Amino acid sequence: MAAGALLVLGHTTGEVARAEDYKAVVRLAREGYWGKQQELNQHLKVLGQKAPELKLGDWRGGPVTAEQMKGNVVIVDFWATWCESCKKTVPALNEIAKKYKDRVIVVGACAGGNEEAMWGVAEEWKMTYPTGKASEETAKAWGALWYPHYVVVDGKGTIRALGVTPAALEPIIEALLK
Repeated sequence: MAAGALLVLGHTTGEVARAEDYKAVVRLAREGYWGKQQELNQHLKVLGQKAPELKLGDWRGGPVTAEQMKGNVVIVDFWATWCESCKKTVPALNEIAKKYKDRVIVVGACAGGNEEAMWGVAEEWKMTYPTGKASEETAKAWGALWYPHYVVVDGKGTIRALGVTPAALEPIIEALLK
């Protein structure tokens, strides 16, 4: 044991603090959940699991690699070109990307049909964070059931929240960054 490390129920103080922070993330994710019980049951299969590979193509704003994501909180914004709610959340996601640029990566994943319009729509909506086209298989692997659909991944690559409202994102980010 390192000098000065305090054991509490077999854990160092840092581990206990992290556990408390994750409890806050779970509470915030539950409070900010957008779906119904049936959808939650599907999401619980993904929640707490290692994030699958993010397979996106035809990048706008440059590709984001697994290496770049490592150690950062990652917000994956599954969006569709036809989705008005997606359009309305872009300014908030642009702001999150700017505010937390050294610790949080925001990535758009265009899915849901009409992906060929991604570049023009992203330009029209003034999306500043990188985005790429996601296959139906990728969206499914990440638990995207509707649009917009956000998935929050911690610095260790674990999915900590998904299916949450846009308003829930920043409190979850703050809890993860503690």
